[in-house]
Amino acid sequence: MLIAFLPCFNENKTIGEIIDRTNPHVDKIIIVDDGSWDGSGKIAQAHGAKVLTHLINIGCGAAFKTALLYIRKKYPNSALITLDSDGQHFPEDIPLFLEANADVVVGARLEVMEGLSFYKKILNKVASKMTSLLSGSDISDSESGFRYYSPRAIEALEFNSLGYGWASESIINLSKKGFSIGYVPIQTVWGIPSRDGQSTRGLGYGIKTLLKLLDLV
Repeated sequence: MLIAFLPCFNENKTIGEIIDRTNPHVDKIIIVDDGSWDGSGKIAQAHGAKVLTHLINIGCGAAFKTALLYIRKKYPNSALITLDSDGQHFPEDIPLFLEANADVVVGARLEVMEGLSFYKKILNKVASKMTSLLSGSDISDSESGFRYYSPRAIEALEFNSLGYGWASESIINLSKKGFSIGYVPIQTVWGIPSRDGQSTRGLGYGIKTLLKLLDLV
């Protein structure tokens, strides 16, 4: 079984469309509504997704932890696709991940730079280089949330971060356990405006991510 997981926080403008576009490529869709107040969860349910709910906003890493616990219990031996619910990722690219021969496949966005600010380009490249050094694998885009995890990787996956740090931490931990890491180039929409209750991730977020990577050394 192939399951898609999408974290969601105030994405009522996009969540329904993304679910509809994802559905043809997977067997089941799981949404973790991370404290939304804009009705995103109800929209996701109406479009046929299984919705797990956090009463307050905790972070995308926490949402992934909730999804993992549910998947391991209800759907053991399943493979997993993770992607964003804001429209940055193209669900139509999911077949590319299934063609790659690796336990973990990361969607590399950095070949598509249009719309990405200069400092974000630098921070992404530095974070990816640090993740590569810490994991011992060549990681071209450590911060991308569009990924494939094999059933074996799902069972072994561990990370502590409740926020965006899960992206690098999970790759480092799985690589150290001997899992193969691959990547595929994907389509990307950069510069999506912030949604209700959210602020665009900026320099502060990037610095925090780098500091968390240093903690893993």
